Amino acid sequence: MNLATENANISIADNGELVSINCSDALTYHTGNAWFGVAIAFRALEVAANAFKNANQTWDRNQLTIVSAHPGPGVKDTIEYITHCISNQRFQLTEECKSSNACNSNMRFAWWISNDTHTAFINLRHNFIPTLFNELLDRLGTIDEKNSDQQDFKKLKQDLANNILQQPLPENFRCDLYRGSIKPEQLLTENLD
Repeated sequence: MNLATENANISIADNGELVSINCSDALTYHTGNAWFGVAIAFRALEVAANAFKNANQTWDRNQLTIVSAHPGPGVKDTIEYITHCISNQRFQLTEECKSSNACNSNMRFAWWISNDTHTAFINLRHNFIPTLFNELLDRLGTIDEKNSDQQDFKKLKQDLANNILQQPLPENFRCDLYRGSIKPEQLLTENLD
């Protein structure tokens, strides 16, 4: 795996100390092969960190709550590594993700990240994920899987991870910061694309 991680960094407060984390650290923490999930979650959290800091809002592990519309292990490991929301029991999946701990074509690349007073809604640009990604994802492990699907999917994930890590954040993510801390039951997830 050859990912362009050198310039991706996030700083977050933890018990009064500022902790700096780079994407390579998150990749090391995640022991699986969902490095595209690691890259995309890292960049989404980078967007959130910037939004909170630019609005002079707290970006602190002890105050963050995250609701994710993406159930993948790379995404969840990255969220845990950076924010500790999962171990602090301040993490939840959206209703449509709760039945699966695996990636599937119904998942969304969207997150609601709240501190005690504000929520950042972050989602990936609609056309960033090519149709082929979901086609391969749905075919893998089924009787429809083709001989080249595993290798094609691995290459596509690496290309997408490099793209998300190298391109400017505003080109790939939308972020809306609004007043109020979100609760999972308040979410309307039908129109995330």
